[in-house]
Order: sequence, then C-alpha cells, then structure tokens
Amino acid sequence: MAEHSRWTREETIIALYYYFQIPYGQLTQNNPKILNIAKLLDRTPSSVCMKMGNLARFDKTLQARGVHGLSNGSRMDDVIWHEFYNHYDSLVTSAETALNRLKEENNDSLFNTIPSVCTPADPYAEGMTGKFTPKRNTEIFFSQAVLASYDSKCCMTGIAIPELIGVCHIKPVRDCTSEEEKITPQNGLCMNALFKDAFQSGLISIRSDNLSIIVSPRLKKHKKLDSITKSWIVDSEGRKIITPHHCMPHKLFLEYHNDVIFKGSI
Repeated sequence: MAEHSRWTREETIIALYYYFQIPYGQLTQNNPKILNIAKLLDRTPSSVCMKMGNLARFDKTLQARGVHGLSNGSRMDDVIWHEFYNHYDSLVTSAETALNRLKEENNDSLFNTIPSVCTPADPYAEGMTGKFTPKRNTEIFFSQAVLASYDSKCCMTGIAIPELIGVCHIKPVRDCTSEEEKITPQNGLCMNALFKDAFQSGLISIRSDNLSIIVSPRLKKHKKLDSITKSWIVDSEGRKIITPHHCMPHKLFLEYHNDVIFKGSI
C-alpha cells in the first residue's frame, strides 16, 4: 500500500466525494465502505479515515454542532474543500473521471472484486461494473449524501427503518434551474414515506428561519382528517426537524418550497 506517499489531487477528490456519502460518526477503520475505499486507493483504512477527518475540519455544519475534524492536514485538503464545497456537480464529474482512470489502470479487475462503496439500494450494489456516468452518479451522490447527512433517519420523526426511509428534493427537480440545484444535498431531506408524500404535495413544509414544521390549513381542515393523521402529522407543527451532520438545508430552497409548493391557504 502507498501508505507513506503524498495524497494526490485525484485521491483527495475521491476522498471528499465519499466523505459526503458516509455519516460522520461512521468514519472508522472497520467500516466496510472505508475498507473498500482504501482498497481502491491502495491505502490503509487509517489513512483514509485521517484524510476524511482532515477534510472535516472545514465543515461548518459540523462546527456549528461543536464537532471538529482533525487539526492537521495538507494545503491540498484546503484547496480541494474550497474548490468543490457547494459545487457538487463539479465534484461528481471530477470524482467519476478519477474513478474511471483507476478503473482503466486496473483493467476493471480491482473494481469487479471490491464490493460496492455505496449502499445496497444503489446501482453498484452487485459489483462496480460499467462506466461511471454523469446522470447515474449524480443521482447516486445526491441520495447517498442526503442519507449520510441525516444518518438515514427521518428528519421529522427520527424513524430509522431503512425500508420506510427515502430522500426527496426540497425544490422539486422539475423546477430546478441548474444541475447544481438538482445535485446539492442542501436541496434534499431524508423522510419517511408518509411525511415525504405530505411534503411533496405541499401539505407540510419547513420554516426557513428556525427549521420548524408547518402544516397546511388545507390538511388541518380536511373533511377526511382522522385522529391518527392529526396526531401523526398535524400535531407535529412547530416541532423542529432533526438537523443534519453536514449539508444543512439551504434557506433559498426552503423559501421556494414555502412560497411555491406549500398550500398555505385553504
């Protein structure tokens, strides 16, 4: 393993790419994803964890929670973080280029023998075959980054049963004006299926100033409103969402949902 060699620009980009897709609390040497990334880069798991910890020191969402990354790091870490943070479309493009280069250098053999870095829900679960492509990878990155930010828990209820959890855009994809808006984790939320449907249909939303849940008058006064729906959804009004480890929902996306999607009147 290239344990003592300096991290290259491409390797650091790959590390940042996966940093956003793994919950911060799971950046450990025994995490299967870390083990697989280490194999891809021909580095030790401890080296990969340290690199991600070095990158984490720039993460302002972590800092706001009183969590800090490792204090030491390279100039390269600083450059890569500030080049790609909030420029996730460029990050995915650069990472897939680097990953495809690794794939070609290893004649696909390494990629076909290493289990997927991503989760079983995505296209690479059964083996990393085929090229990394922009559309495929941006969708994977968005989903994995949002899930990682919320530690795969519903931001409104805390439900963590994988079969009941999904991700959604705050500003719908159909309304996004750029690829960056579609891919940024700051335009995503992790929710259980019921709340996800309510959010996407505009029956609930999130205040942009304090991240508390708001419920549409249309739902409150719905003629078919039952006691279970009332206690489960309507009574959640005013409760603050569970904030993410990183990639806090952006105020502009929340305001868009409030103004355009949310049914604020009967």
